[in-house]
Amino acid sequence: MNVLFGSKIKYPQKKIGFQKSLSDASKLQNLMSTEMLFKNPNLRLIEVAESIGVTPHYLSQLINETYGISFSQFVNEFRVREAVKIIENNTNYSLEGVGYEAGFNSKSNFYHYFKKIMGTTPKDFIRRANV
Repeated sequence: MNVLFGSKIKYPQKKIGFQKSLSDASKLQNLMSTEMLFKNPNLRLIEVAESIGVTPHYLSQLINETYGISFSQFVNEFRVREAVKIIENNTNYSLEGVGYEAGFNSKSNFYHYFKKIMGTTPKDFIRRANV
């Protein structure tokens, strides 16, 4: 029995097969890029799972094993990349507007994840990029 801090380790040997995970990860990337599901500030794991025809548990495991991050981190990385595109295209959005347009549901979440992922605040990013 595998024990960690007095409880069983959940699925100790379970891994998604390489070919299946590669195929499903490709579907997921394609769906997120083309459908831009991340722009929905209330996006849930179950909605994305249904869109690619898998269970929510499987999708969570796929993201964890393939990317080493959680579902929310995965979605927020897409949102931050979208925010960078919006900023670089020099739109007339306020910084708060950029966050909402990219799918964040609050200014504080936008600033938090932007800094976490990009290593700088949105304001400093603009300053450095001279946008």
